Amino acid sequence: MKFFILLAGYFTSLLIPVSDGMPDAKYTVPNHSCELYVPNVFSPNGDALNDTFKPSSSCGFASFEMKIFSRWGQLVYNSRSAEDGWNGETGGEPAPADVYTYMISYTFESADSLSSGKISGDLALIR
Repeated sequence: MKFFILLAGYFTSLLIPVSDGMPDAKYTVPNHSCELYVPNVFSPNGDALNDTFKPSSSCGFASFEMKIFSRWGQLVYNSRSAEDGWNGETGGEPAPADVYTYMISYTFESADSLSSGKISGDLALIR
């Protein structure tokens, strides 16, 4: 599933889903070169494939914050660095396989201008 974000400044984004059978989300800013890719599943099992949950972008970030919550609303991860990713641990212990919710606030830094947004969604931790 793909989503497209329509932005004209800093505000809550309108997401328009377009299904193509892909198990991930890609957010684009029309008429802008920046894209934000957010996976919806990861498997922190030490095989060096999908061991961390983190978004990637075609542009740099002027600001970034990602929070991950358990299904009961408990904050299990928080980072202000787009380079860091959640390794599937909480309190130094492996988090259980489950569905979690992420919230990401960002501002792209591009040659044209600054584009900001907030997105949220679900992710599956598979062990």
